[in-house]
Amino acid sequence: MLESAGGSDVSARVKLTAHLDDEHSLRLTATDRSVRNGLSRNGVSVAFRRRGAFEAAYDVEGDGPSFRFLSQADVLDRTVDLKYTHELRGKRTNTLEAGFDVDDKTRLHLKYDLTGGFDRPDLKSLSVRARYQHNDDWAVEPQYALGAESFSCAVEHRLDADNHVRAHYDQGANTGR
Repeated sequence: MLESAGGSDVSARVKLTAHLDDEHSLRLTATDRSVRNGLSRNGVSVAFRRRGAFEAAYDVEGDGPSFRFLSQADVLDRTVDLKYTHELRGKRTNTLEAGFDVDDKTRLHLKYDLTGGFDRPDLKSLSVRARYQHNDDWAVEPQYALGAESFSCAVEHRLDADNHVRAHYDQGANTGR
C-alpha cells in the first residue's frame, strides 16, 4: 500500500499473513520506516488472531501491546458484530465498535471512543461509517466523526481476485491515499 500525506512524502506498507488453520492467523506488518535508515524496529508490528474471537497485537516500535475482543449479539432480528479494542501504549485507544448489515449491499459501523473515560454518553466520541457495495467490483465508504466534525470517504475497486485499488480522502486531516 502506498500512502501520501501531501507534497512529495510517500510511504509504503507491507502486510504478510500466515493462515495457520481455518481459524488462526499470524500477521506481520512493516512500513518503509523499518528500512529507511538501515534496519530498525520502526513501523513493525505483529499480531495473532483467532477469527471471530480475539486478536493480540504488538507494536514493536512503540513497545505497545493491544487486545481486540470480538463477539456478536442479535438485536431486533439483526446480527450485530461487536469489537472492543484496548491499546496499552502507543495510541492508547480504548474503543467499542458495532457493525451490522442494513441490507444486502449496505453495512453500517458505529465506533465509540472510550479513551477519555466513560462517565456519561457523549456523542462527540462517536463516529459513523457506512459501506455500500455497489457490485462485486465497486464499493463506497463514507464516514463522519461527530467530535471532529470531519468527513472522509473511500472508493474501492477490485481489479481481480487478488488485487484492488482504494482511494481515500479525509477532510479533517486533509490527506488522501
